[in-house]
Amino acid sequence: MKLLEEYESGGVVGEACECIRYLGMSLFNHAVGNKALVVAMEKKNDMMLYLLQ
Repeated sequence: MKLLEEYESGGVVGEACECIRYLGMSLFNHAVGNKALVVAMEKKNDMMLYLLQ
């Protein structure tokens, strides 16, 4: 969730993707995608949808 909050404040997709890749945990990728989708739906946040792409 902290990674997504940081992405929301900065909006740099490359940095967010790099952080996800750096962790190297496939289960974590699923959790990030799930949280991003929930945030996008709750807040109608287009930035999160862009990250999911």
